[in-house]
Amino acid sequence: MQFGVIVPLLVFCFGFTVMALGGWSSAFAPVVAQAPELLSLQNVAGLRFGATLIIAIVAAEVFNQGNWQRVYACRSHQVVRRAFLGSALVILPLLLLAGLLGLLAVQFDLAGDTAFFELLQVLQAPSWLLMVVIVLALALVMSSLDTLLNGIASVFTLDLRRSLPTVGSQRILSLTRLLTVAVGVPAVFIAARGYSVLYLFFGADLLCAAVVVPVLYGFYNRHIDSLNAFCSSLLGIAAGLLFFPKPDFTPLFPVPGGADLLNSFAAALVVSTASALIWTRSPVKPALQNLLITASFTGPLPTTSGRLNLSKPAKNCFLKLSIVCLFNPRGITHEKPMDCPASGSS
Repeated sequence: MQFGVIVPLLVFCFGFTVMALGGWSSAFAPVVAQAPELLSLQNVAGLRFGATLIIAIVAAEVFNQGNWQRVYACRSHQVVRRAFLGSALVILPLLLLAGLLGLLAVQFDLAGDTAFFELLQVLQAPSWLLMVVIVLALALVMSSLDTLLNGIASVFTLDLRRSLPTVGSQRILSLTRLLTVAVGVPAVFIAARGYSVLYLFFGADLLCAAVVVPVLYGFYNRHIDSLNAFCSSLLGIAAGLLFFPKPDFTPLFPVPGGADLLNSFAAALVVSTASALIWTRSPVKPALQNLLITASFTGPLPTTSGRLNLSKPAKNCFLKLSIVCLFNPRGITHEKPMDCPASGSS
């Protein structure tokens, strides 16, 4: 339904804007005269921004629960491929039209996330067209918002089912709805503050760029565990923040290459990836594991020549318990005793 509203309205708005500017040639002639670099494939700034968007969008969409809902709604891998391929063939032309509207706004020195609306104001668009644009904007927002809310609800449902296995399905569903509404309250508050939506997206993109490889690669490599992924992600976030801009897009830290989103996202991605890969091939991981275990438990532990002598299952269990004790001392009580395998030769 939303797709049937968005596509024709976007095409109609683009066609009206081009006709209002005197046709295709007249509409883009000022752009060619004033900013020809925007139409050139050799525009380095444009290529850098394209690379920035590729890193940001790919990393963010990996964690988009709406995408995964669509994946698991398909009956087979073949259906998944066809669905995403068909969606791409439709979305790419729409993205091209939206980008061309931005180019048309350049001739009036308009930029930013409200450029199209300001362009309509400059063109003195009739009231009925403004109503069409409002319907288009609402459809775009609703198409994203309902997917987001469904994704959040699905995450809550799965987590509550695992955490509360004895609670009935109807109760789980009610709790899920309440938690989803609770998540929306701070979102409404933040939106009311008038922060830049684009800047908020960039912040989320930085987080995703730092997390995507440690988490995703961990699904396929048994040597990347939760501790590896967590620490590698933190290092990636720290590296990306060095080059991340402030809300006014001035440098957050006085470093060469600061306030550059490509540098920020690339640093987060490269550092987290390198950390995750190096960790699996170095003695840092077992050394840190032993440190966590010995620091968390004061009782005697089996050792041989000063080294921990634990079986692999026992060592993994003790490691998990040590993390709980370090970051949540109340997570283990006498009522919930430790249940680890017996120790033995490693």
